[in-house]
Amino acid sequence: MQVTLRGLSPEAHTELKARAKARHQSLNAYILTVLEREVEDRGGGIETVLDRIRASPKYNVTTDEIVAAIREVRGEP
Repeated sequence: MQVTLRGLSPEAHTELKARAKARHQSLNAYILTVLEREVEDRGGGIETVLDRIRASPKYNVTTDEIVAAIREVRGEP
């Protein structure tokens, strides 16, 4: 399938070209990668995301325990 992109700002075009070059890709290949990753990340919309959250394991950790663990890792009293 072919898609035409119109209205892209010169700044965005320059940035996309630079990112493609940094990855040794053509601009087209880079944009395809970005778009396909976006589709994968969205994974079917908000309901799918909410289903994943509902299905995730629950942890019984308090805020105080989290703060204490962070302080311990930082070496704080």
